[in-house]
Amino acid sequence: MNYPRARGRAGEDAFPGYLRQARAILAARPAHLDDGPTGLPADFEALRWFPLPPACLQSGSAHAAGPG
Repeated sequence: MNYPRARGRAGEDAFPGYLRQARAILAARPAHLDDGPTGLPADFEALRWFPLPPACLQSGSAHAAGPG
C-alpha cells in the first residue's frame, strides 16, 4: 500500500480569506446554546462535559450525516 505524499497547499495570500471566513462563522453563532435532552444513553450523558445542542443530533440537520 502506498501513501500519497503530495498535499495541497495554499500560499500566504490565502490567509486573509481564511480569517474573514473564521470571523463570519464566529459572528453567525447563536448567543445561547440549547442544552436540552439529547436522547443519547445516560452513560454517555454522564461523561459529556461539552454543550451538545439537541439540534446537532436531529436527522434533518445539514451536518448530522457528517462527511461522505
